[in-house]
Amino acid sequence: MKKEVGIGPRISEASAKWLESNFETRNGGASFVLEAFPPLYRRTLQSALARLTDGEKKLIIDLHNAYAMTRQILGQVVILQVSDGIELEGMDKKWGVDKKHLLDTLHSMHPFDLACIEIWATAFWQAGHWDAPDAIEKYIKI
Repeated sequence: MKKEVGIGPRISEASAKWLESNFETRNGGASFVLEAFPPLYRRTLQSALARLTDGEKKLIIDLHNAYAMTRQILGQVVILQVSDGIELEGMDKKWGVDKKHLLDTLHSMHPFDLACIEIWATAFWQAGHWDAPDAIEKYIKI
């Protein structure tokens, strides 16, 4: 039997209304969504990352250092960050990336794919994955 852990996230009124209109109860809906997200995230991320080269993944991770995610624009920032990082900081040269290929690939992705990439790239920094030898090399292989 799986042990359950109680949490108490705060959500917006709009999210509460959505849960109430799509599930029998708000708490039941929230539990379902929170339990369903990890496998959906992993499947989506695996598929999205398979479309990127190792250099492209490293560039995206590099640009998410000190990035603060916001749920309102999640999935809409990575393309802007990559474009600015290439134009203003020469990140394509640093990581050996073809600018057009990367931007075309990102533009062809679904917003949920992009959101998963943003979460993944930010997690490298926020979860402390960077604090090891060859950390970025190991991280892009997950």
